[in-house]
Formats: sequence, structure tokens, C-alpha cells
Amino acid sequence: MVGRRSTLQRAGILRLASEIFSRRGFVGASMNEVASAIGLSKASLYHHFSSKEALYVEIILDVLKRMCGEVGELVRSAPDAETKLRAFMHGHAKFFEENMHQITVSHFGLDAVRESPEIGEIMGWRDTYEHMLRGILAEGAARGRFERAEVAVAGRMVLSLLNEMPRWYRTDGKRTATQFADLYCDLMLNGLRPRA
Repeated sequence: MVGRRSTLQRAGILRLASEIFSRRGFVGASMNEVASAIGLSKASLYHHFSSKEALYVEIILDVLKRMCGEVGELVRSAPDAETKLRAFMHGHAKFFEENMHQITVSHFGLDAVRESPEIGEIMGWRDTYEHMLRGILAEGAARGRFERAEVAVAGRMVLSLLNEMPRWYRTDGKRTATQFADLYCDLMLNGLRPRA
């Protein structure tokens, strides 16, 4: 029970710290500010994380691991490449909707931890996620369902579309992030040219 409570507390710290970092950036936010928002003393916060960088790294790793797991599960349950692509894009957008601050930190804060000892692990999880998408695109091309374009380029295009959402998406807009992802997927699969 103690371990579960500690895990839940750690998850809460990551969530609240993400809100502050997403608003103020890595440089602009202080551990005092994070501790105050969480309701801990600065000393208690340092009990969980040895430094601001360690906390930031943990947020990024948490996001990448959970995205790989949650989106990967959706992709594995899809029957074909087209459905897998839609599942990937929809799952990515759903994760963003549910974790906006954490996504903002992980997507736009990587430069703050480039010198971190954990950068290799971070890049490994990022590569795992990108390889999942490339695998879908390669499968679709091999089965004649997708154009035989360069898989790496097509993968970067999909991720660029999805990863830009935090810059412009508004929760009070006309569409949800998942609805935008579905529209993006339709454009990917059908192109811009009108169908006969």
C-alpha cells in the first residue's frame, strides 16, 4: 500500500510540475515554485527528485513511456496498416488531450536536458515511438495500401502534424484534438485531390 501511495504521489508531482514548466519553461520555473504548487516543502520535493533537471527528465521519460505503451496497445489491436495509422494518430491526439502540460514539456523542453545523463534513454524511447509509426507506414507500403514514399519522411510528416498541436490547439475550439487527428489521417490516406 505504501508503494502504491508513493507512486500516486510521484505521479501527482509530475502532473503539477508539468503545469508550471509548461507555463514558465525550464529556466523560468523554480523548485520553490513547484514545491509550493504541490503543497510540499522544498526539502520534501528534493526527497523525491535530486534537482530541477531530474524532475524535468522524469516528466519527459514518463510521457514517452506512457505514449509508447498506450498508443502501442491501440496499434497492436488494429487489423491492417490503414487502421493502425488511424489508431496511432488518434491515440497520439487522445494522449495529448489528456496530458497537455506533460506533452508541452516533453515536446518543447528537450533542449533543457540535452546534457543530462538520461538523454540516451530519452532518445531511445523517442526512437521507439517513431519506429512504431515507421513500421505501420512500411507495412502499408509493402501491402500496396500506401504509396511507396520514403517511410522516414512520411513518418516525420505525421509526427510534425501531431506534435504541432500544443502550439495552436484550444480546448474551447470547435474540434477535439482527436477529431483533428482523424481529419489529418483522412488527408494522409486520401490526399488533397478531389475524388472522382
